Amino acid sequence: MRKSIKRCARSSPAKCAVRPVPSRSEKPRRKPVCCPRKRKPGCRVSRFCETVYRDIHTSDQYRPLPAQDTTNKAVYSYAIVNEGENPASVRVEIGPNGKDYAVDQEDVVSGGITRVVVPAKFMRFTRLMVKSLQKGQPTKLQVYYQAQKTK
Repeated sequence: MRKSIKRCARSSPAKCAVRPVPSRSEKPRRKPVCCPRKRKPGCRVSRFCETVYRDIHTSDQYRPLPAQDTTNKAVYSYAIVNEGENPASVRVEIGPNGKDYAVDQEDVVSGGITRVVVPAKFMRFTRLMVKSLQKGQPTKLQVYYQAQKTK
């Protein structure tokens, strides 16, 4: 193990306690899928998850993206990137059972713009609906669903 000396974040150049730091070869290597990070002792563990929907082409009718089960999510939102030139209409719908939905939030995403839509109400299932704002003028979207659950 190699040793490191850490300076305190104070105005004086006093040294902090020396703590051994494991070398790179001694650290376990793992690839996080949902990134667990421990906070201060006694706090909860936070987990981040993301689903990306690439190359979503809009049409004149609302088209649903797959529903997300938001039962155990503390915070979740949709980021919509409009890669086309035409505006798109997006709306977040919430529902109790995965087949019956009510409109929660609506927004317009202009061409070349990124918008974030956050549901205002909570139900077990959440989905995003997309369509072209003007008839006959489709556009291409990328949608990012990001959530953080606290356990």
